[in-house]
Amino acid sequence: MVNDMGKIMTREHKPGTPFDDSHIDYSEADALTEEQIENAAKSDPDAQPLTEEHIKNLKIRRPNIEGENLKNG
Repeated sequence: MVNDMGKIMTREHKPGTPFDDSHIDYSEADALTEEQIENAAKSDPDAQPLTEEHIKNLKIRRPNIEGENLKNG
């Protein structure tokens, strides 16, 4: 997350606990129409919808949770 001054901010979150978003003001996002949201998404080159060809070639990768737990302690 980057703040208004361009500085990177971090926030810790413990798995299994709900994310506290009480500090986030959603009013600007809530005011957007579906059309505005769709147009914004389509204008973002990193958020383009998947084509049928992409979907056909998707490979699902499942995390190795047991292996990760061994590595992390």
